[in-house]
Amino acid sequence: MLTISAILVASPIVSGHDPPWELTTFCYVAATPPTVGVNQEVIIVFWVDWVPPTAAGALGDRWHFWIDVTTPSGETETLGGSEGFISDPVGGAYTFYTPTKIGTYEVVARFPGQTITGIPGREGHSSVGDIFKASTSQPTYFTVQEEQIPRYVETPLPNDYWTRPIYDANRGWGSAVMGQWLGGPYYEALRRLGVPYTTGPESSHILWTRSAWSGGTMGGQSGDKSYYTGSAYEGFGSPMLVLDGRAYYSKTASKIWLVLH
Repeated sequence: MLTISAILVASPIVSGHDPPWELTTFCYVAATPPTVGVNQEVIIVFWVDWVPPTAAGALGDRWHFWIDVTTPSGETETLGGSEGFISDPVGGAYTFYTPTKIGTYEVVARFPGQTITGIPGREGHSSVGDIFKASTSQPTYFTVQEEQIPRYVETPLPNDYWTRPIYDANRGWGSAVMGQWLGGPYYEALRRLGVPYTTGPESSHILWTRSAWSGGTMGGQSGDKSYYTGSAYEGFGSPMLVLDGRAYYSKTASKIWLVLH
């Protein structure tokens, strides 16, 4: 074991391949929706079949792309500017395109090829120096018509009672009706920090109850005698907040009586 350890320490760390690898890539593009009206946006998504090998969070290489859009009149517009579109860590990117003419459009994505540098922060990666060859996608097409295509109609906000959980396809509900925080000084502090839509409903109601502390008037043979219900100055749980319809608190006493309303 000591001999093996000595060999490992003495051996230099190899960075990159010798000679560097030259790897074939395949570029892809998709445009959606396939049919739109004039001046309605099209989403163009593009990628290659390799993930940038040094990509890790914000570090490492990213692919660069250019998009060629050919209009119905035969004119070609190149999207991406001087640097091209820069991919995410897994090798893809997207852009929006707004057509202004009726007819069929052709879209092609181009990957110019790249030599891996590892910059920033991954210069010691074993793939540094490898060459990913250029590739061009097969064309994809979309059609533009005079008539506008109706957009997806979102689920309308409720005008009656509703309960959690809320189906996550009901977009817009979370910011419009689903406040998460209870009132009091804690709520006010959150509101000042910009936590939106935290006002409670204006009608009397009970969210839920939990019997967690006993106390009050004893009754029966004990009459109006009372037993300990806790001190007004004793904190039973803090902070109090509601998330996803559930109340959360730090338990500082063995029993608590909670009525949320």
